[in-house]
Amino acid sequence: MTPVKWTKLKPKGKHLDEDDREYLEKMARQNRQLPKHKRLTQADMADELGVDPSTISRELRRGQVTQRNPLWREYTIYSASAAQEKN
Repeated sequence: MTPVKWTKLKPKGKHLDEDDREYLEKMARQNRQLPKHKRLTQADMADELGVDPSTISRELRRGQVTQRNPLWREYTIYSASAAQEKN
């Protein structure tokens, strides 16, 4: 028996709204804290939001911001507000 995924399906060509972006940001932040072998793939995130994996790829690129840790090392994160402003 195959497992059934209960995800909301968006109409084709529909943009991500602010709630979707905030949920994606939450998933991305949680993903960074997991070991690499347990992280969600972009396809998993896409299934969760009911969109194509390429949408997630573009969205993560669009909302990418650079931050610095206390040791001044730069790292990138996804910011829903930055992605919303660019849209």
